[in-house]
Amino acid sequence: MPSLEMIQESLLKSIFGGLGKLDFIKANGSITAKQRLGVHQDTIFENFVTALEITYPGVWRLIGSDCARGVALAYGHEFANLTDRANISGFGKSFPDFLEKFPSIKHLDYLPDYAKIEWLRSRSYEAINQKAISTEKFNESMSSDPEAVIFEFNRSVFFLRSSWALAKIQCLLDEPDSEKIDISHKECFVLICRVHGRIETLFLEKEQWLVLFALKNGITLGQALEQISVGDDIETKISTIIRLLFVKEMIVKLTL
Repeated sequence: MPSLEMIQESLLKSIFGGLGKLDFIKANGSITAKQRLGVHQDTIFENFVTALEITYPGVWRLIGSDCARGVALAYGHEFANLTDRANISGFGKSFPDFLEKFPSIKHLDYLPDYAKIEWLRSRSYEAINQKAISTEKFNESMSSDPEAVIFEFNRSVFFLRSSWALAKIQCLLDEPDSEKIDISHKECFVLICRVHGRIETLFLEKEQWLVLFALKNGITLGQALEQISVGDDIETKISTIIRLLFVKEMIVKLTL
């Protein structure tokens, strides 16, 4: 009698490549073992498609549900994309790269980058809950040597830099009745965060993004602020960045 592990591996090989031995699956009346396996295959791949549609709703709208379903099924049939058998939410990690290479839509150059936004939104949603730093703690940490301070970011904060005008694409999805837009090459700086349990997507100015990205990567405040060009409004720019950190609950701890 085959062990449970052997049965699981045989099912896995059969579902993804038809290579497993199905001796342990018995016919049921006129229903063959292969047909019984087919029921499981259909259920699994439908679950894969559903998981991707939940993670990438914008992609579904941009290319249409029929096209998106076809791409999702093709993605699901590649076993390498099943990175974590225990967590279906992680199934779509490589989907943006898959979109970039899929024959019928690879001409939509902007699509993989927009898909990356949706993937990071799902990661932000799944991130553990962390309490943002209080104003008192922040002021206390900044009182001695503010330029040497290192910021610890909330794990729900993610960054993306793109060469496409992704804000225009988001605007088109948010306002489907808007006029036709010109999707062109234009640098876009995206920050994704979770505020009061709600996922927010911020399209920032380049300087803001560079400072915040540097802080996220463990650079001191003094070094990060070097990303800002010197000018009469430098204090306003710094104030705006600090306020953004607080309002969007990005920081959980400051260290020297």
